[in-house]
Amino acid sequence: MAFPASPAQRKSVSNTIAPSAIDAGPDLICRDKNYLLATWRRLVIVVWKGDTTLESVKRVGEVIHSSARRLGPVGLFIVTDVTAPLPPAVVRKTAASILATGPIAYFCVTFEGNGFRAAAVRGVVTSIAMLASMAFPHRAFSKINEAGAWVSEQTRHDGAMRIHPIGLAAVLDNLRSASNT
Repeated sequence: MAFPASPAQRKSVSNTIAPSAIDAGPDLICRDKNYLLATWRRLVIVVWKGDTTLESVKRVGEVIHSSARRLGPVGLFIVTDVTAPLPPAVVRKTAASILATGPIAYFCVTFEGNGFRAAAVRGVVTSIAMLASMAFPHRAFSKINEAGAWVSEQTRHDGAMRIHPIGLAAVLDNLRSASNT
C-alpha cells in the first residue's frame, strides 16, 4: 500500500490498518520557538524549527536518559525544519557526546528538503555520527515516510511497542498541529 500523503488519509488508514500504532498519543515535554520535544512509546521525538541551542540539546539528552530508565534503550527521531540554521560546533559536539553515551537503540534524522541546504544538514548529521562512533543503527532521510518505514523496521520485535509508519506520521502531525509548526 502506498503511504497516504495527507494527515486525513493517514488518520483514516491508520484506524483501519494499524489501530495499535496510534493507541496512545505522545507526551509533549517541551516546546518553544526553536524546537519541540516529545516522547511516544520508546521513542524520543525532536522537531527543530529554529536555533539548536546548547540548553535544548542538553534537555533532549535528559529526556533520553529518563525515558530509558523506565523503558530501556529508546529510539531518537529528529525532524529538522527547512528554516532551522545549522547548529554551532559546541552544540554539535554536545549532541555527539549524547549520542555516544546515551541509552539509544536507533537514531534517525529527517530533513525535509532537497538541494544544497538539505545535503548540508545531512552532512552535519553524518559528521556528528562519526564523532559519536554510534554503535546502533542510524540514518538520515529526506522524507518522513521513509524515516517512518525505517523506524518500523527497527522496532519490528517490540510487540505492542512497535511503531507503525502511519502511526508515527499521525503522531508527528498531531505534535506539529499542537505547536503550530
